[in-house]
Amino acid sequence: MARRPHLVVAAAVGLVAVLVVVAVILSATRRAPTYQPGTPVAVVQTYLAAVIDGDHGTAVAQLSSDSPCTVDDFDRSYLPQGVRVVLRDSRIDGGTAQVRVDVITSTGGPFDTSEYSEKVTLRLTRASGAWLITGSPWPMYQCGKGA
Repeated sequence: MARRPHLVVAAAVGLVAVLVVVAVILSATRRAPTYQPGTPVAVVQTYLAAVIDGDHGTAVAQLSSDSPCTVDDFDRSYLPQGVRVVLRDSRIDGGTAQVRVDVITSTGGPFDTSEYSEKVTLRLTRASGAWLITGSPWPMYQCGKGA
Protein backbone atom coordinates (compact mmCIF):
# COMPACT_ATOMS: atom_id res chain seq x y z
CA MET A 1 0.00 0.00 0.00
CA ALA A 2 2.89 2.40 0.68
CA ARG A 3 3.87 2.34 -3.00
CA ARG A 4 0.48 3.56 -4.23
CA PRO A 5 1.01 7.31 -3.43
CA HIS A 6 4.37 7.20 -5.21
CA LEU A 7 2.70 5.65 -8.25
CA VAL A 8 0.06 8.41 -8.34
CA VAL A 9 2.73 11.13 -8.05
CA ALA A 10 4.83 9.48 -10.76
CA ALA A 11 1.80 9.27 -13.07
CA ALA A 12 0.97 12.95 -12.44
CA VAL A 13 4.56 14.03 -13.13
CA GLY A 14 4.60 11.94 -16.31
CA LEU A 15 1.33 13.51 -17.50
CA VAL A 16 2.64 17.03 -16.86
CA ALA A 17 5.85 16.21 -18.75
CA VAL A 18 3.87 14.92 -21.73
CA LEU A 19 1.68 18.06 -21.73
CA VAL A 20 4.78 20.30 -21.65
CA VAL A 21 6.33 18.44 -24.59
CA VAL A 22 3.08 18.71 -26.59
CA ALA A 23 2.83 22.44 -25.83
CA VAL A 24 6.44 23.03 -26.90
CA ILE A 25 5.91 21.10 -30.15
CA LEU A 26 2.69 22.94 -30.97
CA SER A 27 4.28 26.29 -30.19
CA ALA A 28 7.35 25.55 -32.31
CA THR A 29 5.39 24.32 -35.32
CA ARG A 30 2.66 26.97 -35.30
CA ARG A 31 2.60 28.93 -38.54
CA ALA A 32 2.72 32.70 -38.51
CA PRO A 33 -0.44 34.33 -39.85
CA THR A 34 -0.20 35.90 -43.29
CA TYR A 35 -1.58 39.33 -44.04
CA GLN A 36 -2.84 40.83 -47.26
CA PRO A 37 0.16 41.89 -49.37
CA GLY A 38 0.74 45.62 -49.61
CA THR A 39 -0.69 46.41 -46.18
CA PRO A 40 1.38 48.02 -43.42
CA VAL A 41 1.08 44.86 -41.28
CA ALA A 42 2.34 42.67 -44.15
CA VAL A 43 5.32 45.00 -44.69
CA VAL A 44 6.17 44.87 -40.98
CA GLN A 45 5.79 41.08 -40.98
CA THR A 46 8.17 40.80 -43.96
CA TYR A 47 10.64 43.16 -42.29
CA LEU A 48 10.61 41.40 -38.91
CA ALA A 49 10.82 37.92 -40.44
CA ALA A 50 13.82 39.06 -42.51
CA VAL A 51 15.53 40.59 -39.46
CA ILE A 52 15.00 37.44 -37.39
CA ASP A 53 16.12 35.18 -40.27
CA GLY A 54 19.23 37.29 -40.95
CA ASP A 55 18.04 38.27 -44.45
CA HIS A 56 19.30 41.83 -44.16
CA GLY A 57 18.79 42.72 -47.84
CA THR A 58 15.07 41.95 -47.59
CA ALA A 59 14.85 43.86 -44.29
CA VAL A 60 16.42 46.98 -45.80
CA ALA A 61 14.12 46.73 -48.84
CA GLN A 62 11.17 47.36 -46.48
CA LEU A 63 12.64 50.69 -45.33
CA SER A 64 11.85 54.11 -46.76
CA SER A 65 14.54 56.24 -48.35
CA ASP A 66 14.64 58.47 -45.22
CA SER A 67 15.88 55.56 -43.09
CA PRO A 68 19.60 55.80 -42.31
CA CYS A 69 19.82 51.99 -41.93
CA THR A 70 21.89 50.00 -44.39
CA VAL A 71 22.67 46.32 -44.86
CA ASP A 72 26.02 47.01 -43.14
CA ASP A 73 24.17 48.32 -40.06
CA PHE A 74 22.13 45.11 -39.93
CA ASP A 75 25.25 43.00 -40.44
CA ARG A 76 26.76 44.61 -37.32
CA SER A 77 23.62 44.28 -35.21
CA TYR A 78 22.94 41.77 -32.46
CA LEU A 79 19.73 39.80 -32.16
CA PRO A 80 19.29 37.36 -29.29
CA GLN A 81 18.14 33.79 -29.93
CA GLY A 82 14.54 32.87 -29.22
CA VAL A 83 12.87 36.05 -30.45
CA ARG A 84 9.21 36.01 -31.44
CA VAL A 85 6.89 38.84 -32.36
CA VAL A 86 3.20 39.28 -31.60
CA LEU A 87 1.04 41.82 -33.43
CA ARG A 88 -0.77 44.13 -31.01
CA ASP A 89 -2.57 46.48 -33.41
CA SER A 90 -2.21 48.72 -36.44
CA ARG A 91 -3.56 52.08 -37.47
CA ILE A 92 -3.62 53.85 -40.83
CA ASP A 93 -4.07 57.62 -40.99
CA GLY A 94 -3.95 58.81 -44.59
CA GLY A 95 -0.42 58.31 -45.89
CA THR A 96 1.05 57.17 -42.58
CA ALA A 97 0.60 54.05 -40.49
CA GLN A 98 1.70 52.60 -37.18
CA VAL A 99 2.06 48.92 -36.41
CA ARG A 100 2.54 48.00 -32.77
CA VAL A 101 4.08 44.68 -31.81
CA ASP A 102 5.45 42.94 -28.76
CA VAL A 103 8.95 41.55 -29.26
CA ILE A 104 9.35 38.64 -26.87
CA THR A 105 12.72 37.11 -26.05
CA SER A 106 12.93 33.81 -24.20
CA THR A 107 15.83 33.59 -21.79
CA GLY A 108 15.83 29.92 -20.90
CA GLY A 109 15.30 26.32 -21.95
CA PRO A 110 12.03 24.52 -22.62
CA PHE A 111 11.13 24.34 -18.91
CA ASP A 112 12.18 27.91 -18.09
CA THR A 113 9.40 30.45 -18.58
CA SER A 114 11.60 33.54 -18.28
CA GLU A 115 10.73 35.99 -21.02
CA TYR A 116 11.39 39.64 -21.73
CA SER A 117 8.78 41.61 -23.65
CA GLU A 118 9.42 44.92 -25.39
CA LYS A 119 6.63 47.04 -26.87
CA VAL A 120 7.70 48.33 -30.28
CA THR A 121 5.96 50.77 -32.64
CA LEU A 122 7.00 50.74 -36.28
CA ARG A 123 6.00 53.76 -38.33
CA LEU A 124 5.33 53.58 -42.04
CA THR A 125 4.73 56.00 -44.85
CA ARG A 126 3.10 55.43 -48.23
CA ALA A 127 5.41 56.27 -51.13
CA SER A 128 4.69 55.50 -54.79
CA GLY A 129 1.81 53.24 -53.76
CA ALA A 130 3.86 51.11 -51.33
CA TRP A 131 4.09 51.14 -47.56
CA LEU A 132 7.66 51.51 -46.24
CA ILE A 133 9.03 51.64 -42.70
CA THR A 134 10.55 54.96 -41.65
CA GLY A 135 13.44 55.86 -39.37
CA SER A 136 15.59 53.34 -37.49
CA PRO A 137 13.12 50.59 -36.50
CA TRP A 138 13.68 47.80 -33.99
CA PRO A 139 16.31 46.47 -33.48
CA MET A 140 18.25 49.18 -35.31
CA TYR A 141 18.22 52.10 -32.91
CA GLN A 142 21.49 53.68 -34.05
CA CYS A 143 21.82 53.28 -37.80
CA GLY A 144 24.29 55.37 -39.74
CA LYS A 145 26.50 56.02 -36.71
CA GLY A 146 29.34 53.80 -37.94
CA ALA A 147 30.85 50.83 -36.20
